[in-house]
Amino acid sequence: MAIPEPSPGDFADMLDRKPSADYLGVSVPTLDRKRVNGDGPPYVKIGSRVRYRRADLDAWLRERIVTSTSEAEARLGGGNAR
Repeated sequence: MAIPEPSPGDFADMLDRKPSADYLGVSVPTLDRKRVNGDGPPYVKIGSRVRYRRADLDAWLRERIVTSTSEAEARLGGGNAR
């Protein structure tokens, strides 16, 4: 995934793990697992804290828009959209 180049104010709308997981419709452990596996949305690490920019969450979701199950399997792997 190409990470958008930040512009002034891009980091004003950052979410913690729980609000990010809620926004994506997944659990916090699922979001954490995707981060560890490298197939989740880009994140910002600040000390021990993990934050997600809303723009990156939106971009990650847009990449997962499909029109059929076969397209999802071909593009996203397996039988489940990641």
